[in-house]
Amino acid sequence: MEELGWTGFAPSQAELRHGVLTTGLVVGVLWGAWHLLQMLWVGSTSAESIPLALFLPQYFFSAIAQLTAYRVLMVWVYDRTESLLVAILMHASYIFSTLFVLAPPTTGTPF
Repeated sequence: MEELGWTGFAPSQAELRHGVLTTGLVVGVLWGAWHLLQMLWVGSTSAESIPLALFLPQYFFSAIAQLTAYRVLMVWVYDRTESLLVAILMHASYIFSTLFVLAPPTTGTPF
């Protein structure tokens, strides 16, 4: 459901004025900030084990950079296909790869 807002609504007007790259960068940073709130809320899986002063820079350089880069790609694909379904599938593939493929080997947490 996130993609209804992040792809279906937010980029449409901005893209007309600023282009695909700028729109992807702006929406990507906002998307990363949105996920920061989620990570702080979840807490025990991401932020609780280290102090907030260390977590925030680490989160910025890893998650926000990754999410912004991926959002630029998603805006570009959406601009070419105009398919919200493709954006939703891209988001789902990102979630699957980061939560279920990459996270267990790096954290040692069984799912």
